[in-house]
Amino acid sequence: MSARKTNLSVSALTLTGVPLGKLTVFRWNSAPQFDEGKGVADQDDFPVAVKQGDKVSLSANLGAAADGSGAIQTNIEVTAFTFDAVAYIGRLKNGTIRIENRSADGSRVAYRSQHANKVGRTIVVTGDVMLDGTASTNFVQRRALPGGEALGSLVVTLAGQTLTLTECTIESAEHVIELEGIQMERVVFKNRANAVAPALSGTPNNLLAAAIATDPAVAFSINTGAGAYDVDDGSNVQLFIDSLEVSFNDGAINKLQLEGTVRGQFGADANSGVA
Repeated sequence: MSARKTNLSVSALTLTGVPLGKLTVFRWNSAPQFDEGKGVADQDDFPVAVKQGDKVSLSANLGAAADGSGAIQTNIEVTAFTFDAVAYIGRLKNGTIRIENRSADGSRVAYRSQHANKVGRTIVVTGDVMLDGTASTNFVQRRALPGGEALGSLVVTLAGQTLTLTECTIESAEHVIELEGIQMERVVFKNRANAVAPALSGTPNNLLAAAIATDPAVAFSINTGAGAYDVDDGSNVQLFIDSLEVSFNDGAINKLQLEGTVRGQFGADANSGVA
């Protein structure tokens, strides 16, 4: 029996902020768009491919440097979690930062591949916060108050990179009490449009910076050992970031998960240079 391709066959990765040595999971999903081509006398379907659409998803460990290299980040590097000028870092157990970019397909006739264009953005931050022994109020109570009491600014810092949401809402808050356990609040913060846009400071991971940019697209290619996946759209090799989530959990490595839409067709593209 012949040998099989394994994870050890992967030899190269081009993705800003994620070196090959930090990659843990990779998926390429080829999802072409079909139109129905059968006639009135046909019993069986006759799908005709009319547009190429490819999706990429991956997971990786976060490195300390902006390009993802260096020591692997852990929960120890999470140093700030502050809402409305109140620091919760001393009671934070777990959290996530998730950036979602909505898009519309900007491709045209005589162009066989999709071309995602950003049309909107949502930024959501979650936190599992232990209740302080002297606490008399909590997020759930604050969320129930009328008016602007559920509004505030949010600052999260991990491994030297700081995300600041000038204004966000407490989208939801859940108070959890379990047998023989610490009381917890699971809080979801959602960014709200403000004159001061969400910002990254310090030394942000390049991929996180790209996800929050006006055009959240990055160069991408990978050699799996069973062929290379790269994409060619004119002079650009690009992956549109549909979503990027950074997670930080007590007693664990900080991780990121990306989902993206391929701009153009991987490999040789007869439409190269056609915008």
